Order: sequence, then structure tokens, then C-alpha cells
Amino acid sequence: MDAIRRLRLEELIRTQIMTMISRGQIKDPRVAWHVNLTKVYIAEDLSIAKIYVSSDNGEKTISAACQGLNSAAGFIRVQLGKVMKSKNTPKPIFFPDEGLQKSYGVEKLLDQIAETTVE
Repeated sequence: MDAIRRLRLEELIRTQIMTMISRGQIKDPRVAWHVNLTKVYIAEDLSIAKIYVSSDNGEKTISAACQGLNSAAGFIRVQLGKVMKSKNTPKPIFFPDEGLQKSYGVEKLLDQIAETTVE
């Protein structure tokens, strides 16, 4: 699969799942509307899609949302299959994205350094 097609499919998967979350189609209470999907990576053979989840509400919210989304993976896969125009529909697997939390930690450290240099 070429890179452009992969990028289009990754973006399609991300937007469709975000739409399902915002419309309340995923009924699991662990999946809240403030959950963000940050990255999607599709395997070369379209067998799996690694989807990274983030939230502003902390690590507990992210891990609970990942558990809820992974339990709804079958429903999500069926819904994606209706929209995607491909022979195979990838199995979605959700992972917590620690990148946002790490960047907040770095920002706090930089603020502390700036405060100590001012004093």
C-alpha cells in the first residue's frame, strides 16, 4: 500500500471513530466525549490499526477509555467496514498516548526553571 493511501485511511479511521464517540454511538460509560484520538497507524496488510488515545483529564481517564474502546472494538470494526472502501477492515487496538502527559511534565519543569532563574 502506498503512503498516501495509508495516510488517507488513517485519517478516515480517526475521524470516523471520533464521530462515533461524539455522537454517543459507543455506549460504554468509560468512553467519555472529551477523549481524543491522537495517532492512528495501520499495518501494511490492513490487519490491525494501532490507535493512540489521550485526554486532558489524566491517566486514569485514558486507561479507562482504552479499556472501553477495546471492549467496543468489534462494533467499531463493523462500523468502519461500512465506511471504508477496502477489502479488509483493520482490527482497532487502542493504546494510551503518554506524549501529551510527558509534554505537560516538561512544561512544568521549564516553568520551575524559569521561576528559579527570576528569583
